[in-house]
Amino acid sequence: MLIVSTAHGVVKSISEVYHLFSLGLAHIPTFPILSADRIVLDFRAIASHGTSLRDHRTGRKCTRCRGDLLDSIIHFGENLPEDALQRAFDHAYQADLCLSLGSSLTVTPAATIPQIVGKKGDAVLSICNLQNTPMDQFADIRVYSTTDDLLTRVMAILAIPIPPFILYRWLKVTRASQELIVEGVDVDGTPTSFLRSVLFNGSTFARAEPFACTLHRQSQSGLEVKLELEFMGHYGEPNVEIVSRYEENGNFERVYRLAYNPALGEWQTSIGGPTE
Repeated sequence: MLIVSTAHGVVKSISEVYHLFSLGLAHIPTFPILSADRIVLDFRAIASHGTSLRDHRTGRKCTRCRGDLLDSIIHFGENLPEDALQRAFDHAYQADLCLSLGSSLTVTPAATIPQIVGKKGDAVLSICNLQNTPMDQFADIRVYSTTDDLLTRVMAILAIPIPPFILYRWLKVTRASQELIVEGVDVDGTPTSFLRSVLFNGSTFARAEPFACTLHRQSQSGLEVKLELEFMGHYGEPNVEIVSRYEENGNFERVYRLAYNPALGEWQTSIGGPTE
């Protein structure tokens, strides 16, 4: 499960302890429904290039096949998958408790899910949001707070730990003849773009994929190249330096595992692919 905030860590922990029926995550359209039978249901939107409204092309290309890269979110004006939405309604009628966390509850039909619970009479609707919502009149508990602040206190009372969010990246370094190539890869080994630039040995900048530099012949073996990685910065991650060692003769492919803790602002690096 992708965890991008304290609230997401809380949902992960609660889902492992309690029986969750359905829960919508506002502003994270890729992971909108948690269910008892499938903890995370990924809504993969189908691109329709006929109109700009539903054009899921990101404007970027795959570094391997040069095909269009598509996003996986639900755009405004698109419908949620009917089966998943119906399951959410069904769960709402069965739920004893509904938590609405950080949502304006203004976008239908998902906004009507808490309303179903609030109108039942034998269930509890709790809404946490900094601003008023149209569903406040149906709420049994109304909290004006950030979601992270509220859930941190709730988890302390429940004595359930909140897992820290760790961002994992994998970096593949390949030597082919006298060229050194650096690229990001995903957990399945396919190329992914998370680097803005690579600085080789403090002197050669590569600012476009594939990031590459020419290795100059030297008189000794056991050489090393210092790679300073600049990231896209979506998580505020700082640059990190990796030292890649190689023999003067011989090609190689090496995968590095990068782990970033936003709470500490620190990277940890090791050699090893996604499955190692």
